[in-house]
Amino acid sequence: MRRFVPPEWCRVRFILVLLPLIGSGCSVLLPPDRPALVPAQDKAEAAALVPVVEQHLEHGDLDSAAERSRMLVLYDPVTPEISVLAARGIAAKAKRDGDAKGYEDAVKLARNAVEAAPRDLNAQMVLADLQLDRQYFTAALAGYRTALELEPKSLAARRGIAFAHRGLRQPKAERQAWEDVLSAAPDDAEANARLGFLLLQGAGGEGSDEEAERGRELLQRAVTVNSNDAFTLQVVGLLEAESGDLDAAENHLRRAMVAAAGSDARLEGDAAFNLGVLLQARGRTNEARDLYERCLLLDGDDVRATTNLGFLLVDHGAPTQGRALLNEALALGVDKKTATAIRSKLEGDTPP
Repeated sequence: MRRFVPPEWCRVRFILVLLPLIGSGCSVLLPPDRPALVPAQDKAEAAALVPVVEQHLEHGDLDSAAERSRMLVLYDPVTPEISVLAARGIAAKAKRDGDAKGYEDAVKLARNAVEAAPRDLNAQMVLADLQLDRQYFTAALAGYRTALELEPKSLAARRGIAFAHRGLRQPKAERQAWEDVLSAAPDDAEANARLGFLLLQGAGGEGSDEEAERGRELLQRAVTVNSNDAFTLQVVGLLEAESGDLDAAENHLRRAMVAAAGSDARLEGDAAFNLGVLLQARGRTNEARDLYERCLLLDGDDVRATTNLGFLLVDHGAPTQGRALLNEALALGVDKKTATAIRSKLEGDTPP
């Protein structure tokens, strides 16, 4: 018996009906009792789109990447490699736009790929990376561990494990994870810097002079290996500020901000904030204001920058705007000490 093939106009109409459904987050469930079949023509359409999506991602054209990625899974909602690429394309735009719904769509696609191909290393890593970005730290940690089992030499999986432990506020486990990275790559600048920083902090509350000395040695190695590593530059700058060498601290924090710009918004925001604190302490309030505003452009919910900018504006000629920011900081959530300081400032500066 010949298989029924619907006329082209019918298939096109079906696709057009699906487009708004997929855009709204709905999904089409495949029959569970048989393997999904993708028509050859649709597979060909998807295959033709793959290099287009990859090119858009490479060139930073995130709107086009996301649009083509959604088309990809319309044509082929089954193949894990297609779902993973589509997840990357959708997530890139969602991350830029702060679109939580789009990011969840990407997570679902990556999860579908992992469920279909649990031994696919790329699928495991993409899903874990997306979960890390969404602060699903426990799930991300499990994914990175699975990836490491699939490829024991994977530095990316080892790094992911370290960052997941950091998100879970497990400094001892994070420290061990960076030790694991260094055991495989002794000259990794970021691993040297992050482990050095943990040792200087006295990870787990059990720091010692020997650990502090090793921490400084690791930071020095990080600088030697890569003098333009954003995290290393920032840590060095903070240590210089603590020791009172403010000119050197300003130089390293500014370099850290520049090094992270365009590639790591979190690091860029951290460096901008720390530089703002330093310049504010040195009486350069206009520059500090610009830096706090830069933080808020990178992350509108940055409570540190919101708080500091609010205090700065209340004290330097823009009390109405400053008070609004301090109230916003309270709404975002701050620790008890900061909340007390904010309420004291708001009550003390209440206009007559």
